[in-house]
Amino acid sequence: MAVKKYSRQQVIKLAKTTSSRLSYMDRMGFVVPEKIGEADTKKPVVLYTKHQIELVKQINQASHFLSASGLRLAIQRESPG
Repeated sequence: MAVKKYSRQQVIKLAKTTSSRLSYMDRMGFVVPEKIGEADTKKPVVLYTKHQIELVKQINQASHFLSASGLRLAIQRESPG
């Protein structure tokens, strides 16, 4: 069974966030989406899972209380493996 993937625009609406916030989370390694065609083009197709959308929501809420290093520590503790 294939996992449903969501486009960047869908995630912006579903998570009530911004494109720049998603880019920040990607750069920081908090939420790294799947990128298709990254080597071929400047604008790859960016896809997120439902789990990643929920993580974006949680990070947005936590960012009101935690610094970037605090967020990183919290995410590392929650990550499986």
